[in-house]
Amino acid sequence: MDYDALMARLEGLGSAANWTRMARYGINTARVSGILAPELKAVAQNVGRYHALVGRLWASGINEVRMLATHIDEPAKVNVAQMEAWVADFDS
Repeated sequence: MDYDALMARLEGLGSAANWTRMARYGINTARVSGILAPELKAVAQNVGRYHALVGRLWASGINEVRMLATHIDEPAKVNVAQMEAWVADFDS
């Protein structure tokens, strides 16, 4: 699955009604799309491991898209620089 197709699929899953739920858990809702964790996990299972895509997903800045990146990355290909960059972006 390519980036544009994946983003289009994710866009269809988001719900503004879920933003309030997310805010209750301390999630910064400035950059969320309202996709629930079970829906993200289902997408991740469908996509499988895909390290070449995770950098672009992370760069989107959207909370749920970043969560998806963590699910589909290949642990053997993750390096310290990538993790340090990701940690620097945490805001919730």
